[in-house]
Amino acid sequence: MSGRILEILKIIDENEVVQISEKLIRIPSPTGGEEAISRLICSYAQSIGFTLVQRSDQWDVVARIDGEQRGPRLLFLTHLDHSRPTDEQEPYDPKILDGKDFGKPGKVVVGRGSCSPKGTIASMLCAGRVLAGRKEELKGSLIIAAVGRDLLANHDGIREVAERGWIDADMAIAGEPTGNQPIISARGINHIEITVQGISSHWGRPEEGINPIWSLPQVLEVLQQLIKELPSHKFLKKATLVPIDIRCDMSPPRTPTACHLILDRRTLPGEHSDFILKIMQERFDQLELKNQKICANIKNQMYPFEGNPMSLISQKVSEMHELITGQRVPFGYLTFATNGSFLTSQMKIPTVVYGPGRIEDMAPREHVEVDRLIMAAKVYAGTALEVLQGN
Repeated sequence: MSGRILEILKIIDENEVVQISEKLIRIPSPTGGEEAISRLICSYAQSIGFTLVQRSDQWDVVARIDGEQRGPRLLFLTHLDHSRPTDEQEPYDPKILDGKDFGKPGKVVVGRGSCSPKGTIASMLCAGRVLAGRKEELKGSLIIAAVGRDLLANHDGIREVAERGWIDADMAIAGEPTGNQPIISARGINHIEITVQGISSHWGRPEEGINPIWSLPQVLEVLQQLIKELPSHKFLKKATLVPIDIRCDMSPPRTPTACHLILDRRTLPGEHSDFILKIMQERFDQLELKNQKICANIKNQMYPFEGNPMSLISQKVSEMHELITGQRVPFGYLTFATNGSFLTSQMKIPTVVYGPGRIEDMAPREHVEVDRLIMAAKVYAGTALEVLQGN
């Protein structure tokens, strides 16, 4: 069967993988601006033979191929939005360049979103073409979901399509920039808002109020102590806590009534948000602040990811990577978050994370290696064939 899979994978058009990546890069899709890329993916999925294509009001896309026989349902999950350009020139004008300037062998595709998520989307769509062309052989279904609002760090897109009942998978591959390494564990995210209450007064009569800004050093001291107590993971290392924003509701000519501090708290498998919040609030309650309250609330949350290296999908992806590359790579771990964790923690869908590119290649000039794109397309397609042909 391995030889037959390799023969089938020869039909993957390597130029098409690159061309689709370029088309996707040309379409800006920052968070909240996913409409145009959503329309392109819907059109392409229909053109290659996906028989059921659904799109939400927020431009999340779910496309599906059902085989001639019933069988397992495999999900390819990725997202649509990319981080906003910084100082790149022509970020949406893709270029194929020699990788030596980036410390990479071969060619690279350069452009905003090339590493995440455009490369993954292109690889998954090309894999989908292979499956659509062999629909009569499939025993089960392939579902491709490309969801928006990923960078809001709250599972908004995958949550919406799940609530609509569009995700009925038995197993999943979540596409992220993993360097073509199968991933079985990743950190989660809690964005926590700390609100320090005060009493507003005129700028010229500060003694009549309580300025919450003066209490920030005590708040930060509590947080620095909590950082020392953060747990560690054998592979994911230590959990993190970082202040990422601060703002006040000041309106001239009066001092603010409240000050808001936003924290990014990266969580490890086994950590629970309610407990994290409880400990933090208890520490704030111990501060002796006259006529002031400090409240901690979770604004956004992505769950930690914990897959099973012995699950069928983890094993199939690992074996297919080895078959295609001739190299066996160990399962790995990510310090950033993934929508795959929503599948494992909330939907109980066995999931492995795998995709082209590396998170560090998103800056300063975002790029992805062409060979890695093609490798991912073949691993996605080969794994789907293995799972959906009853092998």
